[in-house]
Amino acid sequence: MGTKHLKERDHDQDLRRIDAAASATSWEEHLSAIEMAQALLRDLPTERTVEHLVEVLDRLAFDQKWEVRKAVVPALVETDHPAARNVVERLTQDENQWVRQAAERAKRKLSRVTTPAEKRDKRAQYAFDLIKDLDLRGESPERIYDVALHIAEKFYEE
Repeated sequence: MGTKHLKERDHDQDLRRIDAAASATSWEEHLSAIEMAQALLRDLPTERTVEHLVEVLDRLAFDQKWEVRKAVVPALVETDHPAARNVVERLTQDENQWVRQAAERAKRKLSRVTTPAEKRDKRAQYAFDLIKDLDLRGESPERIYDVALHIAEKFYEE
């Protein structure tokens, strides 16, 4: 029995627990399901597991309790699945201001965290051009470190 098979079986057990908590009538159980889903999303799950979790979170995003809808948002940030982005987008229009604010923050975070390839290419090109233009051959290690720090700070600001 391989490690991957064991890992998937563990996720199946987790998914069953999450489904049970999400189907319960208690909103506290719904919060528990969200916490378990968020933890599982951090565990590098398979695509099938991610899709299942996003479906569960999408259902919970319609919960009557605003606390549950708000708790869904940080869990969705754990994945860059397109359906998760759609749920976050929908929650930016929620009737509750706390849910809307959490969704707006998540939307900004998702746009920063999951950069498209073009954005990465632009950043790499910026770094390459800066280093090429400076011609760092023969420079001291301190100068090279300063340039690298400048590039890192620019990327962090973005």
